[in-house]
Amino acid sequence: MASQETRGRIVEATNVDRDIHDLLSGMRPTEAPSEDARRRVRGAVYRAWQELPERKWMSRRAAPWALAASAAMATVLVYVAAQHILVREPGQQAIAQILHESGGYTVRGNGTPGTGIEAGAAISTSSSGRLMIRLGGNVALRLDTDSQVTLADRDEVMLRHGRLFVDSNAFLESGAGSRSAANGNVEITTPEGVRVSNVGTQFGVSIEDRRTSIAVREGTVRMSMGDASTTASAVHGIGEVVKIEDLAEVSRRPLATTDARWAWIHKAQPDFDLESASVLEFVHWASRELGLALVFESDAVRLHALTVRLHGPRIAAVELNRTDVMGIVETAPSFRVSHAKDNRLIVGFRRE
Repeated sequence: MASQETRGRIVEATNVDRDIHDLLSGMRPTEAPSEDARRRVRGAVYRAWQELPERKWMSRRAAPWALAASAAMATVLVYVAAQHILVREPGQQAIAQILHESGGYTVRGNGTPGTGIEAGAAISTSSSGRLMIRLGGNVALRLDTDSQVTLADRDEVMLRHGRLFVDSNAFLESGAGSRSAANGNVEITTPEGVRVSNVGTQFGVSIEDRRTSIAVREGTVRMSMGDASTTASAVHGIGEVVKIEDLAEVSRRPLATTDARWAWIHKAQPDFDLESASVLEFVHWASRELGLALVFESDAVRLHALTVRLHGPRIAAVELNRTDVMGIVETAPSFRVSHAKDNRLIVGFRRE
């Protein structure tokens, strides 16, 4: 005879079947998904099922019911995935998404801000407009006021006029309150023929009177100007600004990663939701907004920072300073934060 616990799981599985039936009943008929779509969704469901902690204590007699429910759910997911897979014609694919807007802006070309922006679209901001855009390679692109870009591809953007900022290692909101780390490369081009590519970095590009300025805040960028090329880097809190005119470098000077030149980027992004964010997510975001190099005293500190959650309101980057960061992190048990002269934000364990 089945135990009460096992009977409870069987009833739960039966309820899942009923919920799936109700969900399918409300869906409209559609074209059957491809075998490749079925295979990918089934694989994703199976991997997620394997990672469930409950799977380790599931009884042998309850397992078949759970497997049946999982298989049914996989069918539903394949069906739902098909709704999105079939929305666009073959060859059409969104390469960007607008994550934040302030002021006015326009999108001309393929796609819309709500459903994703396709290759070839031109985006312009007004005299009061700023945008944050997620590119297909999960790169964060910010546009200042009176700027225009054309999204040539998921990893190529033409700046026609104005100013933009690229961060290839940001924490981006990925829906439902979750965050994901950006990680990708992008090439910025200009009508004059300058090409700027990044190597895991933060940098800005601006155009004024046919002169292109490239400012590096983190890492290294490569600049190509016809047959010539050069690089610019940021080290120990000091970056560089390179100005190019008529496809030739005309000047180069140092620029601190905390310089006021970077202040505009804080107005082109959403506030950070502190509630339930991990210490790691917060210090990663805060250090990059402030132009500081994030350092953990040990791997143990980094791992602990990943598990400890913070609580509080949404925080605007434009109002953020180092003292705020230290105070917020130190509300969590065990942590202390210090700031070094070479623009490092150091996170360690609190010593009693």
